Amino acid sequence: MKRLLCFLMALCLAAGLTAASLAEGQPWVNPELPGNLPAQRPGVETDFYLSVNYERHQEATWADVHSDDSLQSQTVQKMKDAIWSMVNTGESTEARVLRILTGLIMDGERRESEGTEPLMAFVRRVRETKSLDEFSALCREEGFLFGSPYVTLRLGKSRQDPEKFGIYFEPVQLVPTKQSQEDEPDPDAPVTYDTAPVEKELLELGFAPERAKDLAERLETVQRRTDTAEILQDELADKPLTPAELRTVCTPIYDQMVSQGMVPSDGGITYQPSIYSAAVALQRLYTEENLELFQAIVCLSMLRYARDYLDPATYARAHEIDGAPDLKAAATDYMTGQARIITERAYADAYITPEQREMVLALVEEYKQTLAERMRNCGWLSEESRNRAAEKAMEIRTVLVVSEDRLDYAPLLEKLSEGSPSLLQAAVWYDQTDRQMLLRLAGKPFDRSHRILFDNSMLDANGIYEPSRNTIYLMAGILMKEFCNPASRETLLAGIGQTIGHEISHGFDPNGVQFDKVGEYNPVLTEEDQPKHQERVQRLIDGMSRIELADGVHVDGNHVIHEAAADLLGFRLTLDLAAKTEGFDYDLFFREFAMKYYRSYQNRERALEDYAGNYHPACYVRVNFTVAQQDEFYRTYPAVTEGTAMYYAPADRVCIW
Repeated sequence: MKRLLCFLMALCLAAGLTAASLAEGQPWVNPELPGNLPAQRPGVETDFYLSVNYERHQEATWADVHSDDSLQSQTVQKMKDAIWSMVNTGESTEARVLRILTGLIMDGERRESEGTEPLMAFVRRVRETKSLDEFSALCREEGFLFGSPYVTLRLGKSRQDPEKFGIYFEPVQLVPTKQSQEDEPDPDAPVTYDTAPVEKELLELGFAPERAKDLAERLETVQRRTDTAEILQDELADKPLTPAELRTVCTPIYDQMVSQGMVPSDGGITYQPSIYSAAVALQRLYTEENLELFQAIVCLSMLRYARDYLDPATYARAHEIDGAPDLKAAATDYMTGQARIITERAYADAYITPEQREMVLALVEEYKQTLAERMRNCGWLSEESRNRAAEKAMEIRTVLVVSEDRLDYAPLLEKLSEGSPSLLQAAVWYDQTDRQMLLRLAGKPFDRSHRILFDNSMLDANGIYEPSRNTIYLMAGILMKEFCNPASRETLLAGIGQTIGHEISHGFDPNGVQFDKVGEYNPVLTEEDQPKHQERVQRLIDGMSRIELADGVHVDGNHVIHEAAADLLGFRLTLDLAAKTEGFDYDLFFREFAMKYYRSYQNRERALEDYAGNYHPACYVRVNFTVAQQDEFYRTYPAVTEGTAMYYAPADRVCIW
């Protein structure tokens, strides 16, 4: 195989080279690196990706620099505008709730007049408690799951029973660690903590100076204990905690869970015990003597939660908004951040049509059929492996990540519409309402789509394959009309089609192929076929590793193999579908595919950092390498012949399946 190298244009210019002087075997230019464009557009035979995206690289904008996907970058602003329009004109309960919340955020004059008083009113109630029982009762009464004095809660898969939800506990970061000023800090050096900002916060909360200093130092001790709770974690790692045991070691957490309905009477909830280690460490300090310490913890937690939305100037500093705070940006940030789930639910209802969902599911079925057909006809596999692979392809499950477990926001709307609540109070009410989804799911059969709602934005134009479920999850963002209502079959397949093909193909990447049709660890291939598969995988690893991203920096074939394998098979499936389409315009399809993966970087260091950490190959490699392995590419562009940079001899083209 001809060696594919990348070189910096600056070096080429210094050496007096021009794009016209490229000879056989010399590398592609890496246009993602800044200042690396040739003086003229290269031909498709020299660099297909750059030939298609040349003007866009010349006019790269800040948005482009931060975009992984050109089509997604084009829809981000449209999505924000649509959300804003939905808030202002939507009549759904969700849209009306968001309208009130965003109105409170944008009412800068009122927020200035209120200042931190809503927060301080709660702080006074906390500090007036005289016992732990009274203190815990106040926490339960307010339902501060988002900022409890001990831990924050999130939803996750139970380790004891992978088919059930569990409740995860994460310790509150009480005192920040100091940032080392050294370029390469000593990993063995002891961790140091910065109590100065915590002391300042305590003063802001009304604690006397001497008490603030003392409490900050005590909080540092607590942080050290929770950060070094490995012994406790080891003690609990293999021992499930029953509700009774949880109550013994961590009564306030147990009481709070009971008050929220998280511990059913039959004790049927499943726990992950190692998560409790830091909580147990805190609980051992939970005594009457330490009441003031825990009052400080919950007050700090509330302050940090509310700060951004109480003071526009603080928001501007935190979000690096120059000059006057952009209150519209603040409101949009709140909707897509704090009130993310209700925003996504309302957006999906308003802008994702049933027809779009049906079209995507139908396209998934086309890809599954095509994948099964390719596996049945895979000549190097034994009949047993072919049958297993085809069965797995047909059993791939599809989940559109649009939450159907709808919450009833009518009571929240009623509360918000009565009187004139502060933004802090409105945020608390919203948070309490939204957490009910988590509480209702506790102990129920696990569906990753619900987990995704908490860990990711369902408006992402993305998909995920989970081998242990043999399931692909498609985010609602990818169901948008820009993806689902293209002008032609060619743009459909180059856009959402290739994404679907890529995710389905993860079922047969070097990891996915180890799981069977029901998601159990049971290799699809027979022992006889596994070495043949590994040999083909190694060819892809070697092919990727020959590509030089920059001077002396090569693609790490082993690092990107899973994504590269999914790219290759997914693209092959797309071409199989194209072959069944009468009059298919391959030139339009290939060009749309190249534009889908457009990417540029602000500087060379940022690019190389991303290459090192990203499991996907560089975008220009994903395009050039993938298309250059396909016979259809050479038939579409006859100029790509032996002696040109894009050319791979037939014997050198990689095809795993």
